[in-house]
Amino acid sequence: MSFASEISVVSTDLGPIEFRRIGKGSPILYFHGGQSDARNETFDNVFDLTRYELIIPTRPGYGKTPLGHHKSPEDTARLVERLVDQLGLPAAALIGVSLGARAAIAFAALFPRRSRSLLLSAPVAGQWMTPKDRRRAMAHAFYNPAVEGASWSMTRLAFATAPRTCASLFVRGVSTRQIETLSKDDISRLRARIGSYRSRRGFLADLNQTLSDECLRKVKCPTLIQHSLHDASVEVEQARLAARLIPASELRLYDNACGHFLWLGPGSAEVFSDVRHFVEDDIAERMAAE
Repeated sequence: MSFASEISVVSTDLGPIEFRRIGKGSPILYFHGGQSDARNETFDNVFDLTRYELIIPTRPGYGKTPLGHHKSPEDTARLVERLVDQLGLPAAALIGVSLGARAAIAFAALFPRRSRSLLLSAPVAGQWMTPKDRRRAMAHAFYNPAVEGASWSMTRLAFATAPRTCASLFVRGVSTRQIETLSKDDISRLRARIGSYRSRRGFLADLNQTLSDECLRKVKCPTLIQHSLHDASVEVEQARLAARLIPASELRLYDNACGHFLWLGPGSAEVFSDVRHFVEDDIAERMAAE
């Protein structure tokens, strides 16, 4: 059975928020990473959409969700909670990816009754790209709101001209492990993902955010943390920090080929299998107990 994907914008007392929903059943609330929005389809084919519904809010500064006064992960969590309330959703499984992890953590900490479980994939849990990090200057140069549209347009043009070369360069930027070849399917998936990327005002806002240790300690729901041993984009210490501070957490490290891109290349099947089992088993156990 195929499901249509609906993208909408709703108004709340904290401001408008864009979101997408697909599937039918127990809710899974997905907090996308940087350079993305509600159109992110990473998990669309992971879950049985006849049993689970994915709700993907666009975080502030991306897509059609204004940045406004939402300057912290807690601000994002409160805005998403207003969306969840308007939709009348029961408690959801939470997934936070990369730069979206902090908002997912904040949501679980602030709204424990709305949070069944928490899965963090390649998470940024604390401060990332500090002012001393040379990547920060590059991010400001290429992904500030004045030029980010042109930067991504040029990237897409390069992919159209030399897809294999560009895919290899991207993977080298996010993985410390040398990978000789990518399959045609992997190149197509990466090209499709890059094709939807925009930084808008969200990416630089993400760079200025952090999360307190206290917030991580307040998470009470079962938590699975996934990270690559070869992540060249987000240091594995971010995942270890989350595992150290979140009480009911488990850390799984992967010897995958594509580093930060856990969803790509050799090793991604194991990652997605762990995602499925953690989220679906936890939902089934909790529903049986209710």
